[in-house]
Amino acid sequence: MGAGGPRFKSWCPDKKKPSFGVAFLVLINLVPMFHTYIIQSTSSGVLYIGQTNNLPDRLLRHNTNRNKWTKNKGPWILMFSRAFETRSDALALEAKLKAFKNREYLLTWIAQQENKAS
Repeated sequence: MGAGGPRFKSWCPDKKKPSFGVAFLVLINLVPMFHTYIIQSTSSGVLYIGQTNNLPDRLLRHNTNRNKWTKNKGPWILMFSRAFETRSDALALEAKLKAFKNREYLLTWIAQQENKAS
């Protein structure tokens, strides 16, 4: 130990720059993702369709009554979500889903998406 306290080794002791893999992972985390989602109230069965760039925070806001339309209608569970690179793509799917205007058709559509994913 020196006069300034304990010395710690660098996280990159050979003084080389991080490998491409590390830099790539950091970059991926910086790319924003936009989500279109469908949630359902477990108390009433009501469905809500929305879009966001932070899905975990948005779900928290729905379940803590910080959204005017979903306030006091929860708790809410996630029925469907799809990620997009652009907000315009997320908005386009949101508009398509809201245009269904039929709960049973929307539930059938969600089931079809689940079948495609399996």
